[in-house]
Amino acid sequence: QTSDGSVFAYEMEDVEKMAKEQKQKTEKEKKTTEPTGKLKYPNRGYRGILSLSYVTGNDVDGFSFTTVHGAQIFPKLFVGGGIGIEDISYLDMKYFGNNSEWLFVPVFADVRFDFVKYKISPFVDLRLGVRFGDVSDVYFAPLVGCRFSHFNLSLGYEAIQYSYTLGNTTKTTYTGYYGALAVRLAFDMGAR
Repeated sequence: QTSDGSVFAYEMEDVEKMAKEQKQKTEKEKKTTEPTGKLKYPNRGYRGILSLSYVTGNDVDGFSFTTVHGAQIFPKLFVGGGIGIEDISYLDMKYFGNNSEWLFVPVFADVRFDFVKYKISPFVDLRLGVRFGDVSDVYFAPLVGCRFSHFNLSLGYEAIQYSYTLGNTTKTTYTGYYGALAVRLAFDMGAR
């Protein structure tokens, strides 16, 4: 019965058919209004990131491989720890005029923030720790990037310490830092 007093009589199967059609129409409208490429934030739980970087800067050039493992503790926040290996070549123009190649093993904490919940999502990442090797120093690597489903492409900065010892009888040690640009390609697994 309607508000104006009209009464309509239907078979039960017709009512069920109309309800089913209305439900399908509502679902179809919902699908068409959702953005394409939608992907939820990474789920809570384990998340791992394997990355390969090319590092270049004034008087420095090299590659690094890192592996980071941790937990997605909030929908946008990842916290973990990592280890890697870096093969860095230094062009010692100021003092020697030749190349030297050094190996480093960075051990670091990693904090990452994902901005949006789509397959293509920008993020910021900060790695902070210690770099062991020919010269041990602080490992500092902030970066910004974009996640494309399970792959990441990012651009960042690395501060790399150098140390020179000169002289045969009177030894003088020079230390300082190179600022280097890092281009990183990574595979992101877990927490999906």
